Amino acid sequence: MDTVNVIKKLNDSLDNLENSVQTAKGVICKQEVVPADILRRILNYEEVISKQRGLVNKLIIMLERGKSEEAIHLIKIINGLSSMIFEDANDLINSFVTGDKPAPDVNVSERIYN
Repeated sequence: MDTVNVIKKLNDSLDNLENSVQTAKGVICKQEVVPADILRRILNYEEVISKQRGLVNKLIIMLERGKSEEAIHLIKIINGLSSMIFEDANDLINSFVTGDKPAPDVNVSERIYN
């Protein structure tokens, strides 16, 4: 496994995800009224991205120690969380653009970390 390439791709992916979340936050915060649960959702995304960056640091250690099974598991967790956040953030943006009611609150960190 090319450690440097894997880490670079994950960090680039997290940077893109963070940009998507900031875009969603910008769209939502321009609204006259924003439900508190929606703002909590955005803050939740930011928290999870921060935790993902911590997992990338753990991944580096696993790769350095040659623990490829653990490394693959961490990569799957990071990618899964990213997919959930990206899809939910896009749904939020689309709901505000179209005027539809956003989907029910999805507390990603509670679902994953508790």
